[in-house]
Amino acid sequence: MRSYDTIIVGAGPSGMTAALWCARGGQRVLLMERCERIGKKILVTGNGRCNLTNRRQEPECYRGEDPEKIAGVLSAFDLADTMEFFHRLGILTRDKDGYVYPYNEQAAAVRDAFESAVLSRERLDVLTETSVTAVRKTAEGFVVTAESFLTEKAGRKEAAERRRESMTRTKKKQTAEKRQGKKGDRQAVNAVRRQFACRSLILASGGMAGIHLGCDGSGYPLAKSLGHHIIKPLPALTALKSSAPFLKKLSGLRNQASAVLLVDGREVCRERGELQWTDYGISGVAVFQMSRFAILALEEGRTVQLSLDFMPEYSAGEVEELLRSCCDDCPYKSLQEMLSGILPAKLAPVILREAGLEADQMNIPLKQWRTETNDILRKISAIIGNFPLRISGYVGYEKAQVTRGGVTLSELSGNLESLCCPGLFFAGEVLDVDGTCGGYNLQWAFSSGSVAGQAAWRRNQK
Repeated sequence: MRSYDTIIVGAGPSGMTAALWCARGGQRVLLMERCERIGKKILVTGNGRCNLTNRRQEPECYRGEDPEKIAGVLSAFDLADTMEFFHRLGILTRDKDGYVYPYNEQAAAVRDAFESAVLSRERLDVLTETSVTAVRKTAEGFVVTAESFLTEKAGRKEAAERRRESMTRTKKKQTAEKRQGKKGDRQAVNAVRRQFACRSLILASGGMAGIHLGCDGSGYPLAKSLGHHIIKPLPALTALKSSAPFLKKLSGLRNQASAVLLVDGREVCRERGELQWTDYGISGVAVFQMSRFAILALEEGRTVQLSLDFMPEYSAGEVEELLRSCCDDCPYKSLQEMLSGILPAKLAPVILREAGLEADQMNIPLKQWRTETNDILRKISAIIGNFPLRISGYVGYEKAQVTRGGVTLSELSGNLESLCCPGLFFAGEVLDVDGTCGGYNLQWAFSSGSVAGQAAWRRNQK
């Protein structure tokens, strides 16, 4: 059985960061990853541009049941530390209104920089296509049991060979699976069961968002087997579903709005930004930011609704006055034509329908309306400022950007070491921390990976 100072399970951004901090001063480190290459999830961050972090670092940008401990980790490896870390990796950055990206805006460059740094460490071994099946605590540390689907490659000398073998083996495996009708079934490839010993163990295995990128929640049962409790994982930063009959008419539309999330009729949070309408519901950054609260409420069987304001710059009275002015200026237009000059054309008939108008009434010239006009404009302005959308479900892990829930921070010290299992550390999305859109989840990955990695390194020096 091969022994290491530290074993890290999961080679995402937090695991790779932890590995780089652990592999100092001659310590022996093993980084294990179930995908064929390390850092795969980085490739899809920021729509392929990799939003590394954000200049605005506020407590409300990070969510979890222990805000104080979250803040402690973020201050231990803060924004300045993160910027210096990437510059040392050879990544030049650029700032876009506070959103920090690699200068070339290529997520692949970030992943490649991590891989190059990891593979350059002489005593840092990397084992890909490897699934950890069990972890056992011993008097000396831990015994990790794993199933490997590729031969181990380690260090700078064999980096190029490792990449070629990984790609070749993946193609052969896919071909074999297709022939057997088992595409994606790893049992089609012979697995080798192996055991490794270590003094310190870091679980950085991710959550469940991005199953196709190797995120399957496999770290949760490992954590439970070592005495930890798991806050129920749920998708976050994802789209919401609705059964509203007008969705097909709005599908494909993008528009700016203010959104209020109501749970059992009470406001939970509000966001402002772009909405993206689909035939099954609603998406966009504003919806993503509220989704974690909506999903939890849905799971609890509560009533969830969005109240949308399509003209948040104006009060209801100002909207009504604006509509009346448009009617006076263009009496030859119909209500639908008039409203289409202010809001997206797809949205106009939907708003009019919600205001109680029939299809034939929408196209009557305004000059033919008489005393009813004031009441109609009042109803329309009210709908524009408070458009109701009942939420009935949500899009799952296949599209979610991050996982809500996970290992509870209350069972960890400030440096993310287990209070019930000394020598066990956690980092990244496996923990009950999720950030809002804008680089915050990657910042948490880098901060937690750094804190856990440095703590494991210091512990092994004792």
